[in-house]
Amino acid sequence: MKRFRLLRIAGAIAGCTLLMLGVTCGAGKPTVLPGIDVLRMQGFQILQGKRVGLITNPTGIASNFESTVDVLAHAPGVRLV
Repeated sequence: MKRFRLLRIAGAIAGCTLLMLGVTCGAGKPTVLPGIDVLRMQGFQILQGKRVGLITNPTGIASNFESTVDVLAHAPGVRLV
């Protein structure tokens, strides 16, 4: 019973956090994007002409499941080192 109560509390906290961030699942409502998708949408402007190092793990992916390493390696004007 105690474990179930902790799960309910954790779920409530997560739900409140997502609501505060404006995360919703409906059409026309705010969504959260991975940072690599935001960089891609902005044309990698902040990284143009710079040497970029990346520390990541297997969960580092774009919304289309492409690895962040691959996205940055193919980004125009970005030098992944």
